[in-house]
Amino acid sequence: MILFVISCKVKTPPNAQELQKEAITHFVLPSTWKNANSDLIDTTNIANKWLDSFNDAELDSLVVEAFRYNSDLRISGTRIDQASGYYNLSKAALRPGINILGRGSSKYGEGFGSGLNGVMLSASWEIDIWGKLRNARKGSEELLLASQEDYNFAKLSLAASVTKGYYNATEIYLEKKLAGEMI
Repeated sequence: MILFVISCKVKTPPNAQELQKEAITHFVLPSTWKNANSDLIDTTNIANKWLDSFNDAELDSLVVEAFRYNSDLRISGTRIDQASGYYNLSKAALRPGINILGRGSSKYGEGFGSGLNGVMLSASWEIDIWGKLRNARKGSEELLLASQEDYNFAKLSLAASVTKGYYNATEIYLEKKLAGEMI
């Protein structure tokens, strides 16, 4: 048996900064983003748990109920599970694999005997010379992160929609009550 091993150095894939530099060579990114009315907006008081700042138990329960029964949010959660599975598969592709195959038969007409006729054991490992498997793993990792961020955005958007609807309904109720008192 003759075994040949040939190798060559592979260039590492570019990182995000290098890609951005190549893609937008003449674009100057400002160090801070400015709004036309930036002095009117105070972002220092925005907390990560902005819903808690309303201190309204009924609103909190409505948002929890919306999270529980929203089908789009459940689908987004399922996409995270799917992306996690793809990521695990892409990590497994970088590792060696071992397969066992057995073949058996039974002869009912000839003494009711059965047995194992053959076993095959094989091992394989794809050496990632050109970086295809590493890049696939990195891509599936980024897909997983993007799915998680989509889920977080969906939760934030749903909570904001419920909050807006809750306060609109409260305002209409109070205006109706006031109109009734005025009549």
